Amino acid sequence: MFLHFVSAATGIAAMMVVFKAMKDKVTDKLGNFWDYLVKSITRLLLPLSFIVAIILAFYGTPTSYKGKRHDNRFTGGYYPCFARACSSYDAIKQTGTNGGGWFGVNSAHPFENPNYLTNMVENSSIFLYFCCAGICLGFLS
Repeated sequence: MFLHFVSAATGIAAMMVVFKAMKDKVTDKLGNFWDYLVKSITRLLLPLSFIVAIILAFYGTPTSYKGKRHDNRFTGGYYPCFARACSSYDAIKQTGTNGGGWFGVNSAHPFENPNYLTNMVENSSIFLYFCCAGICLGFLS
């Protein structure tokens, strides 16, 4: 999960450096990349993914470390499923626009995306990432 945060923050920090260079029309004083990286993680990605994870957890995305979960949602029979902390993983996966879901099908699995509300939250979190990254350019720099 650490790399989900760092990869998204790297993109934001690089975008901030490029936009600052275009705004100031200079190439020698572009700011501190490390500062942009840390601020984008702590001020943008962590709060957004925390809110998305809470919403996903309340509306049915698994959030436990109990091990096997036996479910009969679709087949009528019981089958083992290793759910783990799927809601927190999906929150940063969607908020940071990183691919690959917990179950390997990128939020198409019914445990990762159990109803229409979680689908809307996950889809809008991608949009929020780009909107907040653009808006925060002025606040973070």
